[in-house]
Amino acid sequence: MKKLIVILILVFSYSSIAAQTNQNNSLTAKTEPPVLVDIDKGGISYAMPESEYQKLALRLAKYSSFIPIKRKPKKLSASAKFGINLVVDKKNIGWILDGSEIGGYTLYADINGDGDLTNDRPLKLKKTDGKYSYIFQTVLTEIVDNRKQKYPVQLKIEVAEEVPLGKTEKQLALKTSDATVRRGMLDINNRRTAFALSGSQGIYNSEFNYLYLDLNGDGRLDTETKYSEEAYKISEKYINIGETTYEFTVDRYGDNLSLKPLPEKLPARPALLPGSPAPDFSFKDLDGRQRRLSEFRGKVVLLDFWGTWCAPCIAEAPNLAKAYQRLKEKGFEIISVDKGDAVEDLRKFISEKQMNWTHTQIDDALSQLFRINGFPTYFLLDKEGKIVSNTLRPGEEMYKKIEEMLGS
Repeated sequence: MKKLIVILILVFSYSSIAAQTNQNNSLTAKTEPPVLVDIDKGGISYAMPESEYQKLALRLAKYSSFIPIKRKPKKLSASAKFGINLVVDKKNIGWILDGSEIGGYTLYADINGDGDLTNDRPLKLKKTDGKYSYIFQTVLTEIVDNRKQKYPVQLKIEVAEEVPLGKTEKQLALKTSDATVRRGMLDINNRRTAFALSGSQGIYNSEFNYLYLDLNGDGRLDTETKYSEEAYKISEKYINIGETTYEFTVDRYGDNLSLKPLPEKLPARPALLPGSPAPDFSFKDLDGRQRRLSEFRGKVVLLDFWGTWCAPCIAEAPNLAKAYQRLKEKGFEIISVDKGDAVEDLRKFISEKQMNWTHTQIDDALSQLFRINGFPTYFLLDKEGKIVSNTLRPGEEMYKKIEEMLGS
């Protein structure tokens, strides 16, 4: 009996390895179960009084993905706070946090996305290691190729106090993480190579998800470095490993990764790390003039990827305008690249905020070139067009860095 078990194990192991290569020399590997990403790397949604929420909801009503609160639970306390930016099933849903640090918190969230918080189960947050949190799990359904597909979703919610951009005092907030990682091993060129798939809301093949691959063979995945050489957005589709270019495919629910070798090697993608030259690109400004990034050589340039729908972008607009007015004569330039706004709405916002510099709108090619994965995103370039920083955040430190480069 023991011999039979050994034989079966050997057969299974051989089959698993052999299954990684098919007749087209494609490589396929399974992944491990999903693990939630550290919540400190997730998002922050600030709580606000109901009156403030109602004003914001009116402004966001034009977006189809935003679901305003139409009906709230009865007997809320006077300390109840409202919020947005809790995303479930592609819907930006409203929520109410009621309670206190001493008595505990209850979260009312519009999980079913109908605007009615009375028909969703209240979530009683538990205190663990001094923090109130809740891990929400559900199963969503979607139609893929005319078939219903069910998939699991995990979401961690934690009560926190954070200082919003442009303010000095802490404010009640929800920290949320719906990001998960599935890891695996793949045989490439006779070497066991670690990889990981990042997912969000149970989906792993959207344009903003990532494939991480241990390209340098050090046994670890560089998931921390901004624009890591080992990080590939799913929308990039191709990856160079040694002298071979592979087209990679990620299973929608993260169950596996496949690599298909191409007959010819494609050019390497541009590096976006500090010290690297920023990739040149052409664009039309809002007046229809054809421009190029390289024509701004000789100036310190801030590439600003943003949108008027982006709350941190809106908050930073006045500060950008002040900095530009103060530093433009010293050789400072801004190129703002907008995403998602109608041109007339964009023009109106720019005029109101006195953002009197070069503006354009993003297209798929430019988004791909700079691997944009969130807004706002800033690239600071020196006078030779080299990247000085790709990790700038809105605030005083960004302007100090710009002033240092200008010798101010």
